[in-house]
Amino acid sequence: MEDPEGRPCISDFLKSAKNKGERLFHVGRLDVATEGLLLLTNDGELANRLTHPSYEVPKTYLVQVRGPFPQGVGAQLKAGIELEDGIASVDSFKLVDSTPGHVLIEVVLHSGKNRIVRRLFEAVGSPCFVLCASRSVPSAWATSARAASATSASRKSDTSWPL
Repeated sequence: MEDPEGRPCISDFLKSAKNKGERLFHVGRLDVATEGLLLLTNDGELANRLTHPSYEVPKTYLVQVRGPFPQGVGAQLKAGIELEDGIASVDSFKLVDSTPGHVLIEVVLHSGKNRIVRRLFEAVGSPCFVLCASRSVPSAWATSARAASATSASRKSDTSWPL
């Protein structure tokens, strides 16, 4: 993973882990204008199941746009929008909060195309000015992973992270 403009990226921070024999995989990606959770795991199969498009794992984003938000755009996003690389749609659309000049929207989609959420909102005339990737792991998986992690950690004498 490299940044076209030479900015530091997650792989730069993981080099010390590689030197210690531990291989870490990132689940998801964040561009410079997006905030949110980036999951790291040493389980390559888990990373593959969470990121490979064939598994269609839902990803949840919080999108803040300038308001007011036009009526009917949620239905339009669900129906599908023609983008330069094909039709894209959201699986769900929920208005979370609205204050004068600002609207907070939660969208869930399973596509992992580059900048897909930003491109969808730009296509409907409401560019994102804040985008947060809030969840890229189904809730049931996250609960199972926490339980498995706690069990695994209790068996190890050294549970410190190499980072």
